Amino acid sequence: MKCKIFQVLASFFCLCFHGSMGQFNFVPNHSFEDNAAFCNGAPGNIWDPAVPNWNSVVVNGSTPDLYRPCMNNNMQIPTNMAGTQTPSDGNSYAGLLGTHSFYSFPNGREYIQVQLSAPLTVGIPYRIQYKTSLAEKSNGATSMGMALGTSLFSFPGYGAYQAINPIPAYVPSGAMYTTPQAITDKTNWTLVTFDYTPAIPNIQYLLIGNLDNVTAPLSVPGDGLLGSMGPGAYYYVDEVQVFRILENPSNILDTDASAFDLLISPNPSKESIQMKFPFQSNFQIEILNSMGQVIFQKEGRNSSSETISTTSWVNGMYFIRMMTDKRNALIKKISIIQ
Repeated sequence: MKCKIFQVLASFFCLCFHGSMGQFNFVPNHSFEDNAAFCNGAPGNIWDPAVPNWNSVVVNGSTPDLYRPCMNNNMQIPTNMAGTQTPSDGNSYAGLLGTHSFYSFPNGREYIQVQLSAPLTVGIPYRIQYKTSLAEKSNGATSMGMALGTSLFSFPGYGAYQAINPIPAYVPSGAMYTTPQAITDKTNWTLVTFDYTPAIPNIQYLLIGNLDNVTAPLSVPGDGLLGSMGPGAYYYVDEVQVFRILENPSNILDTDASAFDLLISPNPSKESIQMKFPFQSNFQIEILNSMGQVIFQKEGRNSSSETISTTSWVNGMYFIRMMTDKRNALIKKISIIQ
């Protein structure tokens, strides 16, 4: 019976923790699903109000787009103004221009950025990744990339092709990646990924877009984007992830026994729970309700305990997912009775 319970919980957490092997994902609203009631938008004017946690970064006048099944103005999925693509995860995805040369904004680019749920820990390796697909109606292609920073990204006064070159001071050394070749696949999702170990504190912003300082409008020329609008390379983006790289990500433990003996009391709980483990450690905690919704997340440093208030939680069963820099991972079950 215990084995069956563990198998169910393991499956549950693989669905809810959207990192590799169910690891904690530092990207909030990672597949642009939040604010699901927003369904009345038009291209180019809805990104910031429609997509919680994310912001657009405009270079030469253009803005990113949001696609979901309920949208109007040709912003639906799977078929929309830029082509046809099924989401990689969930029911929404983003769209942005790697470069374009139409309207009154020649050689423009679009970027999206997000503040992570917690700053990355110095000395801990992370994997940063997302999936992208070149839209069917693109007439060319560019590289795609990402950058991490200690401040929100902005490009005041930047002109054509400058992207973030020279790199701003708030982008640490090694915290930027661009694909070595243009992404040309219009059928499948392409994984863009790199690994990074912070050497300085307070890295907590992620930027996505074409970061290559190209010298021509398109890496792969063609004959028209979206009909007569002009040349451009347009990309769908989905399933953005930042997670810690564990040496042994398969050591997820069951709900009844733990190699590092995490103690939770009281359980059941009414007002708060206290978590104790027998060593000081950096840790990540995420708590989900029985519907798989994240209701609490936190990263701690050099601690052997953590107290969490439960006064606002409704009665029911909850799950704790915890990882430590000792390369331990754990799933625990708790009950709330108010």
